[in-house]
Amino acid sequence: MNRLLLCTLLTCISSISAYAGYDEGLAAFNNRDYATALQEMQPLAEQGDARSQYYLGATFEALRRSAQDYRQAVRWYTKAAEQGDIMAQRQLGNLYGNGKVAPLDYNKALLWYTKAAKQGDARSQYSLGYIYENGLGTAVDYLQSLHWYTLSAEQGDASSQRNLGFMYELGWGTAQDYKQAVRWYTKSAEQGNADAQHNLGVMYEIGRGVDRDDKQAAFWYRNAAEQGHAAAQGSLGNYYRLGLGVEKDLAEAERLLTEAAKNGNEWAKENLSRLTANKAE
Repeated sequence: MNRLLLCTLLTCISSISAYAGYDEGLAAFNNRDYATALQEMQPLAEQGDARSQYYLGATFEALRRSAQDYRQAVRWYTKAAEQGDIMAQRQLGNLYGNGKVAPLDYNKALLWYTKAAKQGDARSQYSLGYIYENGLGTAVDYLQSLHWYTLSAEQGDASSQRNLGFMYELGWGTAQDYKQAVRWYTKSAEQGNADAQHNLGVMYEIGRGVDRDDKQAAFWYRNAAEQGHAAAQGSLGNYYRLGLGVEKDLAEAERLLTEAAKNGNEWAKENLSRLTANKAE
């Protein structure tokens, strides 16, 4: 057999074998069979395969048996991240940013989030926006925050859309623009983000960036309230108390205000006291 053909054939066989090992390891990882995942992924990771290195790190992180597992997780994530693996870069940002596995280090979180964000990773872009907005390990920089939130929001990230709406509403890093705030709150709210639903309800209630519309306000308050959002529960309860945008219903008002009060909403406690006092009269 031609020597070149033989080498090519052996390379193909080796590649097929490697893919088989990766697929078996990935299936094991997804089934939480971490022992098999380690067995299949480790040889590939040691050969330099970035995807296997990422999943090997994820396997060690999932095991959580000891500090050694955590160190191994960071080690393999780093190897994958240094080869440009986006998921590994993002996860290193998460680990350094929350301090649960790696020591809390916002500078390293910023480093790895930036690498992933520049490759277009929407969640890393969101995290960068949050870091710059809140000045975590760096100076507060609303322009940078707005930049990264915008890139992420344009990819459909609901959290970035909500935060971008908030920045337009307050004029952080940009001119104050209530219509843009409503635009981004709406995109986030339509994806089910409870904070955005509540904020959109407020915009309709007070007529900020849109015509005042109590029915729309009640609609969005209800969506957020059904997810347990305390402020939305309080606002919707008050709407039922006063008959704004909904048919007046004191029993429903009391139920919602009670839930909101239990969830720590002080304004709801005040309205609940008013409702109780009016019932007593």
